[in-house]
Amino acid sequence: MIMETTPKKNKAEKKKENVSSFLVKTKGYKETFGTLDRAKNQFEILKKRAIKNQNKVKIELFEKVKEGLILVDEVSISEDFFEN
Repeated sequence: MIMETTPKKNKAEKKKENVSSFLVKTKGYKETFGTLDRAKNQFEILKKRAIKNQNKVKIELFEKVKEGLILVDEVSISEDFFEN
């Protein structure tokens, strides 16, 4: 009995693109988003809500990369903003 074996073909390794995610962070809240557009939308919603409710707040938008976090955008709304 003769057994034939076929060599296994090496699968082409898929190159993983360095897919980053985005973090929206403020006091008591942080959420991760897959795209910059969604993160910016949430950033704007939080900013509008803080202005409407006249809350002082610091909102930060980070890009998560392998090395750590990179600050993309930030806004600080203080009590002085509402005195005008």
